[in-house]
Amino acid sequence: CRYGSLIPAGRADAILGLEPAEGLRAIDFLSPEGVVVVNTNPIFPITVLSGASVYPEVDAVLGELGGRCKHLVPLDADRIAIEAGHPLTANVALIGALSNFLPLDVGSLEKSISNLVPPKTVKVNLKAFRLGRKTSLQDIEKS
Repeated sequence: CRYGSLIPAGRADAILGLEPAEGLRAIDFLSPEGVVVVNTNPIFPITVLSGASVYPEVDAVLGELGGRCKHLVPLDADRIAIEAGHPLTANVALIGALSNFLPLDVGSLEKSISNLVPPKTVKVNLKAFRLGRKTSLQDIEKS
């Protein structure tokens, strides 16, 4: 077999970063024609919290990401998750934002979310997905 499950450098169509530095760590895998969807809220590692290292400036990280992709979608996913009804839905808000760039049916994505999350959280997760999608679409239309 010539191909494995790993994505070669420069070949990924998209990066979804749960926080800015995560997007930056993966940027070498992205195609120049790719999209980066990234939560603008950092998650500080213990080394930063303890003072042993410094987290890079978020604007600098976003600038680096923006210079290495066709589309950068910086998203305040934490705010969207809270607006949706639960702070733990930030990851689904990011998926919603990314969905604007995927050749997948939105209904299929929503059905998948409904099938994958605990039943009592379906409504809030779907709201986060839709808010992330709407926010991303508004940003795309502005550019």
